[in-house]
Amino acid sequence: MIEHLPFLLGKLLFGGFFVFFGLQHFLKLQAMSSYAKSKGIPQPKTSTILSGLLIIAGGLGVMFEYHMSVSLIFIVLFLIPTSILMHNFWTCTTPEDRQTEFTQFMKNIALAGGALMLYSLI
Repeated sequence: MIEHLPFLLGKLLFGGFFVFFGLQHFLKLQAMSSYAKSKGIPQPKTSTILSGLLIIAGGLGVMFEYHMSVSLIFIVLFLIPTSILMHNFWTCTTPEDRQTEFTQFMKNIALAGGALMLYSLI
């Protein structure tokens, strides 16, 4: 039993991360939609809602090991476009903005890598 504890904690933390941030898409819909609009995302409110649903479903699937392959694909399908479209650090004009967006970009890429590694284990 104890040998499974790291996996249990890992899936709760990993999946819970996406559930938490997916819920933020709804709790802070106006702010997140405005940010998406500022990044040139078409239909920013609809995109925010859909992306929130995508990562909530993905995160819950990971947490409860329900359709894990689909859940992990949902997470990767969120992370890759979000990284490129929302955290495009190469377009920033100030060092502070560039660093912030670079950090977010790299976090998302690392999370996508983790999701892909987990996918390879199922």
